[in-house]
Amino acid sequence: MGRDLAWKRRAGEMAVVVTSILLAFGIDAAWEARGERADERAALEALLQEMTSNRDALERIISVHDSASARVGAWLRTSPEGIAELLDDDALVRPPLRLHNALWAPYTYDPNVGAVRAFVNREGSSSELTEGLRRSTGEWDAKLADTRELGGVLWESSRDVLALLSYHVVDLAPAEGQGPSVRVIERDYATRMARARADEKLVAATIAKSSLQRIYASDLGRLLDMTNALIATLERELA
Repeated sequence: MGRDLAWKRRAGEMAVVVTSILLAFGIDAAWEARGERADERAALEALLQEMTSNRDALERIISVHDSASARVGAWLRTSPEGIAELLDDDALVRPPLRLHNALWAPYTYDPNVGAVRAFVNREGSSSELTEGLRRSTGEWDAKLADTRELGGVLWESSRDVLALLSYHVVDLAPAEGQGPSVRVIERDYATRMARARADEKLVAATIAKSSLQRIYASDLGRLLDMTNALIATLERELA
């Protein structure tokens, strides 16, 4: 009977030790999981903040593209003889260079992606929802890369337009560390723009650039849809 009591006592001690070890592991796991959830939430909050800022910038540049396309379209539809009457509209002339910039400027979109890249490349365990968000964010980043590539093509087309336009509209004086600074002789701006409208090479280059710009603006629209969808999901998750 003494041996039985000793065995039972040792078994009880062993059970206490095992229970203590398991409890310690459970506490560590709970703290680790709590820390991971906190890190995950911080990553989501940073992503939401960045996406919201990017959406605002994207909406602004889409609006700029819409306005520029309307001005360029009006210029292309007007004969050289009708340019002076067209330019009676202050919206095309003021502030100075508004029409000039609409003709050549690419207005590309280059958002912040620090939180996006950090979230996509984040290590550690994640919930099913977070994994879905990571895939969606990765798709957004891939779409942005495609849009940037098209933006590079648009830049090249815009440079062609600027090179031709500069002969008619502006005097160019290179500024160190910047693109060309532009000085417009406003007193004969309409005459210069009419002469530019009669330049067949410039018109052809402008049409080609405008076609690229429409494709680019369409891509920006799809990127905006993806951005809004991500923001809506993030806001629900963080509510």
